[in-house]
Amino acid sequence: MKSAEEKAESKPSKYYRVYAKPPHDKRFSAVDMSTGKLVSNLIYATFFPADELGKLERVLKESLAINKGWIFQIRRVDGKVEIEIA
Repeated sequence: MKSAEEKAESKPSKYYRVYAKPPHDKRFSAVDMSTGKLVSNLIYATFFPADELGKLERVLKESLAINKGWIFQIRRVDGKVEIEIA
């Protein structure tokens, strides 16, 4: 029988966060989508369920027209990148 940790690792993440990197920054930061601000503390980052990924991807692609040079990532809660939009 699998342990709880093994079960958690084998399940795909059901929630995602948006990360962004402005043109002159060296690293990505999580985003609070309600304010549009980059946050350093993940407690302020917005979570999205898996069923909203399509809508989220469209919104981020549209925002590239406004935020030229930015790179967006949609990451699983465990930190693995699912989608990168540049």
